[in-house]
Amino acid sequence: MHNPLFIGKVLIELDKVDSTNNYARNLLSNSKPMEGTVIIAQEQFAGRGQIGNTWFAEPGQNLTFSLILYPKDCHAEQQFLLNKAVCLAMIDFLKTFTLADLSIKWPNDIFCKNRKLAGILIENTIQGSFVKESIVGIGMNINQRNFPEGSGRPSSLSIETNTSYDLKAIRLTLFEHLEYRYLQFQQKKPQLHQDYLQLLYQKDVLASYQGPAGQFQGIIKDVDSHGKLCVQVGDEMTTFAFKEISFLPPA
Repeated sequence: MHNPLFIGKVLIELDKVDSTNNYARNLLSNSKPMEGTVIIAQEQFAGRGQIGNTWFAEPGQNLTFSLILYPKDCHAEQQFLLNKAVCLAMIDFLKTFTLADLSIKWPNDIFCKNRKLAGILIENTIQGSFVKESIVGIGMNINQRNFPEGSGRPSSLSIETNTSYDLKAIRLTLFEHLEYRYLQFQQKKPQLHQDYLQLLYQKDVLASYQGPAGQFQGIIKDVDSHGKLCVQVGDEMTTFAFKEISFLPPA
């Protein structure tokens, strides 16, 4: 890898903020920051996950930041490809710590051994039929070892490797991987989708899910260009949008 050309070159460091995505949106409403601008916070007191979920992070223990991008020629219907690129960049980064059993749980979580290590929230502004600007929110558990009850099955880099990390020292590596995958996204490299499918959580495994009509068993086969999850249920292929399906724990 090389030092990033633009991601993180402009770095806004905050002690405390409601949400770095909110801060980025306010920034965009008043100016046009350089592409690759990163807003990073020691503490987010109203960090958000996908579609209203809350992201819990212990102050000063994790990497919580937002990245401003201006995708070129990205049709609104293809915007989930950016999500794929960001997920892959995070996996690439975690692989540098020799972690095993890494996967991408659709639509926006990074798992290690069936436990959540990181989450992504991408908010796109659409102009006409194209993406005008993107705010990529990332929360990655690094040094946190204690999590509140009811926060699912979280883990952290420190838990998985039994090591503590200097956040400033490792964030540059993450920026490098984000830039590499973002450039692949800009070039519309088919490798992105191929790599994404190889890492998709529970792909080709018969598992239990909760859908609009109740619980069922199915096999994840793909994620289409619109970002919908393609699940084989019996002899039929069914697609699900965000929040239309949830993963159930193994029996």
